[in-house]
Order: sequence, then C-alpha cells, then structure tokens
Amino acid sequence: MASLSSWSDLPQEILEIIFEWSKDPIDILQCGAACKSWLRTGLQIYQKFLPLYFILSGKDLNGHTLLNLFTQETRKIQPADAKGNLISCSCNGWLLISDPNTVLGRMRLLNIFSRTQINLPRFTSLQRVYFWKYCSRIPLNWKLLLTECPSNSDCIVFLLRDAFAGLRTISIWKTGQKKWSDLKFSRRKIYDAILWKGKFYAIFRVSVHRNFMIRCNYQMKLEAVVAIPEICHCYVFVKSLNDNLLIVGYDVNHERDNFIKIWEFDDCATKFREVNDLGGCALFISPNSSYLLSKAGNVVTWFKANCIYIFWHWHNGYLVCDLETRNSKIVPCPFFSKMRTGMEAFGSIWMPEAS
Repeated sequence: MASLSSWSDLPQEILEIIFEWSKDPIDILQCGAACKSWLRTGLQIYQKFLPLYFILSGKDLNGHTLLNLFTQETRKIQPADAKGNLISCSCNGWLLISDPNTVLGRMRLLNIFSRTQINLPRFTSLQRVYFWKYCSRIPLNWKLLLTECPSNSDCIVFLLRDAFAGLRTISIWKTGQKKWSDLKFSRRKIYDAILWKGKFYAIFRVSVHRNFMIRCNYQMKLEAVVAIPEICHCYVFVKSLNDNLLIVGYDVNHERDNFIKIWEFDDCATKFREVNDLGGCALFISPNSSYLLSKAGNVVTWFKANCIYIFWHWHNGYLVCDLETRNSKIVPCPFFSKMRTGMEAFGSIWMPEAS
C-alpha cells in the first residue's frame, strides 16, 4: 500500500484526468490547500477560468464574493478562520484579517493553506486613521507587503493604507514591536508600493506636475529618487515574469490617445525606458492589487495577451485596453453595477495569488 506522502507524486496525466471531471474553478483553491504540486496541474487545466476575482465586501463580513470573470458567475466564500472578520488584503498566501466589531480592533495575518495565524498590533495603534465605529471608511483598499514568511522573526510587514483626507500612508511592523510606525516621508499622496530585489519602492506625488519613485533598503534608508517620465492619474507597480520592475501609468479618460503608458525600470542605470507591450501576458488591475498572467501554449482563454484589464473607476463594468491595437472599451458587468449602485465599499484579491 502506498504511503500518504506519495499522493504529492501522482503523475500529471492522472491529475489531468481527475481535474477534467470537475469544471468548477473553486477546485483550484481547494487543491492548492491540499497539495502545491496539484495546484500547478490545476492551474493548467483551469487557465481559461483564470484569474478569479475575490471581492472584499464592507457589508457582509460572513461571506465575501468570488467572481468568475469567464462566466460572470458569483459565489459567496469565507475562510472558516476569518468568519465574522474583515479581509482587507493579501500577500503570498497570507490574508490581513481585521475585527471591526471591537473598539480595540484586533489585526492578524492568516495563512490560507496552513491556517497559521500571526498577531499584529491593534488597529488603534495606526496613526491618523478612521475608526470603523464612527466612519464608513473601512480598510478594504489596503496593500500588504511581506519581506519573507511572517512566521520568521526577521520578517518586516509593510502596509499601504488609507490615512486621512484621501491620502495614503505606509505603516511598518517588525516582530516584537507593540505598535505600527509610519514612514516619515509618507505624508504625501502614495500611488503604490512594492518589494523588489531586496529593496522597497514607492511612487509619490510631490506636486501636480511632479511624481517620483523612491528606493529604500529594508531599514528605510533612502537610496535613490527617480522622476516618473509622465504625469498620469494612477500608477501601478508590476513585476514581469522575467522579474523586471514595470510601472503602468494610466488616466481615467480612456478615450484620450495613449492614455496608458508602461515603463521598465533599469536598476543599474537608475532610469526608466518606455515599453509597448507586456511580453505576451495579460495584466489585471484592481483597487489594491494587480495580477500578471501569461497564456500557456494553445489553451483557449477568455482574456487576450498584451491586454490590460482595469477593474476600477468605471461604475458599470471594467476597462479593457489592447496594447497591440491601442483600442480600449468598457465591458459591462452586472455585478459591479449592482455593487456600485448600492455605494458598497469593496476591495479585491486576485486568485490564485501570484507569489
């Protein structure tokens, strides 16, 4: 009789036969929780369904929504260990869980696979923050960054979050600390932040006509300041499949010529160069995360290579920009129209999450 450990060594051909019996994309998450080797095969079988869009609701704490963009079907889903709590964002399989029902505001990290939990300083230790009890601004559009597995004592947790007056700030926590600390230079408008090659990067708005990217080490010592080539309404960091650092800038007015720009950062020369495509990948952008997905072989998918899908700003659907034709259009989605008509606050996580 085969040992239990041999289940992870099942031949790919056998796994493909098993997965073909079920066409429910939720199995991607279930098989990933059971075995990482199964997840790799599952992603190949289900690529036409990907990515799955996990909508974080500010109203229903007992069931967030999983949206299948291929079929536009929805399903309520909630990790058992997060029931009754708010899921704000995620990073590398770790969810940021907050408890909005207590004055102290407990915060923790939850690993969706191992169910390991890491306690964080309470919500009230964040500086210049809105309280859930007295204000509707709940933490759904935050972004979580981890230098390594938070179970390790050397891990540093970065939190890009809403602060006040529509601005965002960056808070930091290290193991053993009782409070969150804010970056001293983060009192300007921050578009996005990312960890890349052992460094911290962030995009700041200095003035109406000046935007900059900064690079720091993990001790937050400033190493470089680089001007962004053009002024855009929004900026998003993206790591390419070749581990290059990209910045995507775009304007809300998608009818304007060249409303989307892509720059690749040259770390050695400390400068940007403009690029015209995504190397055959599709990019998905939402309020607090982005997801780069490549097409495998001849697999038929609902999304197109070298296209950018933006799930933000447009009330009745999402925007699609084809980088090859430079055409753009808004694709209607009844689910988004329903949510935004009800003025419901929401954030999002792409699944399966890119590590």
